[in-house]
Amino acid sequence: MGSNQIPKASAEARLVEFLRENLSYAEKLEEAYLHVKAGERIEDVIKIFPECAEDLRRKTQSLAS
Repeated sequence: MGSNQIPKASAEARLVEFLRENLSYAEKLEEAYLHVKAGERIEDVIKIFPECAEDLRRKTQSLAS
């Protein structure tokens, strides 16, 4: 790895922090939903967007039924 490259885990952590600080609730919920739709486990997505947990579960359950 070159000296100017950021380790993947560090880059992801910084992205998560940026998203938490700069997105509105609706944007966070939509971003979280897109992660689930892309195949990520809902439990993992909720760790990133905990404030969206209830609405995210509701949204994914309504689409599954």
